[in-house]
Amino acid sequence: MRVAIVHQPLGPLRLPATTGSIEVWVFEVARRLAKSNDVLVYSIRASDQTRSETYEGVRYCRISTPADDCLLRSCQRHPKLRRLLGFVGPKRPLFAAQLAYLEYAIRVAADVRRQRCDLVHVLNFSQLVPVIRAFNPHVKIVLHMQCEWLSQLDPQMIKRRLGKCDLVVGCSEFITRRIRNAFPELAGRCHTLYNGVDVKRFVPEERESKAKGNKRLVFVGRIWADKGPHVLIQAFNEIVKHHPETRLEFIGWKTGPPKAYLVGLTSDEYVGGIMPLYNRGFYRYLERITSPEAAARVSYCDALPHAELAQRLKDASIAIFPSVWNEPFGMVIVEAMSCGVPVIATAGGGIPEIVEDGTSGLLVPRGDSAALAGAIIRLLEDEELRKPIGKAARERVVQNFSWDKIASDTLRYYHDGCVDFGGRESSQTPRFGTRSKPGEVGRVI
Repeated sequence: MRVAIVHQPLGPLRLPATTGSIEVWVFEVARRLAKSNDVLVYSIRASDQTRSETYEGVRYCRISTPADDCLLRSCQRHPKLRRLLGFVGPKRPLFAAQLAYLEYAIRVAADVRRQRCDLVHVLNFSQLVPVIRAFNPHVKIVLHMQCEWLSQLDPQMIKRRLGKCDLVVGCSEFITRRIRNAFPELAGRCHTLYNGVDVKRFVPEERESKAKGNKRLVFVGRIWADKGPHVLIQAFNEIVKHHPETRLEFIGWKTGPPKAYLVGLTSDEYVGGIMPLYNRGFYRYLERITSPEAAARVSYCDALPHAELAQRLKDASIAIFPSVWNEPFGMVIVEAMSCGVPVIATAGGGIPEIVEDGTSGLLVPRGDSAALAGAIIRLLEDEELRKPIGKAARERVVQNFSWDKIASDTLRYYHDGCVDFGGRESSQTPRFGTRSKPGEVGRVI
């Protein structure tokens, strides 16, 4: 089977992908699918990247989009142009409009037709689907949502796009259920396909080897209001009163997505409560609310590649994920659990599908710093509780969230949900790239 995976057009895909949940998903699943299929991945091209590259059996095709960049910049600078083109209101934001990323959509669609792909797997951006369908009437199309956009954007606009999909998958049952509820007539096409973790890289470390009395808390994720670091700081201010030897490390970029991508779309009361914090001064706000006693025990560092992140997680006593928004999945949570580290997370979005409260982790209400502090103190003071939770977390991840299982589930959905190729080799065309000049995938790229 010839599969084209279309990465979202927000930025380039670096190889090997070790940061960014969607980038990691594309990289890890594509290289596993390539063991039994022809796989091509499309993504935005950075100035320092070649137009095409084969890596671990996957052909990566990179596309330059100067017209898209020009249109987006013009619309951002000139509100009248946005209104003229119909990009108005929270339900029809610029990033989701049909004209947004149209150049990317056309170039991908044309090359998919040239390569005669059997199936196209699109990440998040539903406006790519109609263009791909127009160029490829008979291709099977999977739309893969790692966010709530389908249930948040204008329903008439989304319904037209979903009608051109053969399969719609969400990264958690939380996401899938919202799509089904919003479009009940299309519920039969909607299924859940989880994110995963490299269970061979994120492995437990012997806990007894740690220095006795070591109490280290770690937060991994973007240090932005929707992820709840301010809630964790408020909890930590209380924790150091009882356990002054405890340290807290934040790992992640001090930036977040534009408002339109998240808080501008949701009616969630918890997210609405953090609107005033959603600005460039958020990091300074964290410093202001940190008590003097806690400030000496808090450190920050940028996002880390997987090899270093895995070690930081192994060194932690507890990993904490205090998301205020409804986390669609939570890949860093399964990474921590895979290391056998006890986790505390909020009971929102897809997280309860990952963490079984009291068995493989602890769950607390969103935005509740007192409940979070109580759960952290409980685990800090009870090593006999931490050990079985860490062990159960590792077992749950290995059984349900390994990349091998996720890739297998992906292929099963391709065959059962879209088309039955029966495992045979397609004979429509030679393998990817053989119809183009050496080193190229398609002339339109």
